[in-house]
Amino acid sequence: MQFQRAAPNAVLVSAPVEAVREAAWYALVNERIPTPIIDTERNIVVGTQGDGILTVARVTTARFQPQGDGTIVSFESKPVLGGFDFGAKKRAQKLADSFESVLSTGYSPSPLPERPQISQPSAPIADPFGPANTPPNMTGQPIYGSVLATKRGGTVLAYGVFSLICCQILVPVTLIYGIIALNDYRRMGDPGDKWLVIAGMGVSVLGILGLIALFGFGA
Repeated sequence: MQFQRAAPNAVLVSAPVEAVREAAWYALVNERIPTPIIDTERNIVVGTQGDGILTVARVTTARFQPQGDGTIVSFESKPVLGGFDFGAKKRAQKLADSFESVLSTGYSPSPLPERPQISQPSAPIADPFGPANTPPNMTGQPIYGSVLATKRGGTVLAYGVFSLICCQILVPVTLIYGIIALNDYRRMGDPGDKWLVIAGMGVSVLGILGLIALFGFGA
């Protein structure tokens, strides 16, 4: 496969999308992205790092854009919470470097049926609270499926507890983040921790009610 750098975070490959998807998957695996998933319907490969509590939950994505006889593969890595990220460009460039390294080894994709058979609904990407977070055998076949929304229950619950105990200023952040998470779950699919999100929002509301009660009795 011939390829050239199209941008710091993008590589132009003289091959169709189907021939480069697995190479992008291996690039994410090489950068220690656990359990990335190839979503053939959306033309992306996605994986998540971090548990959202002790470390920032970060979504890493490889996107495929057909161009003539080739494909532009672009990478991005950004925190789930959004906002400005000082290291995003550097991480995306490192992913592109890893992708070029995979291509340069003479990578040859395995045959892929038009619709890969999946025995169960796709697992959430990088589940930080269960066995889905255990990296698969990295020498095995890439994982195909549909990418569900990223798990955010742990983050929302942690924010809710902090807002209850010591930092009421986090209440609006918790509620807004919880609403965004629930909207994503409804749009993309519940990864299995919807009730953690709701619990985090509830704990946050309890913090506000407690604060109001405290000031009320004080008056």
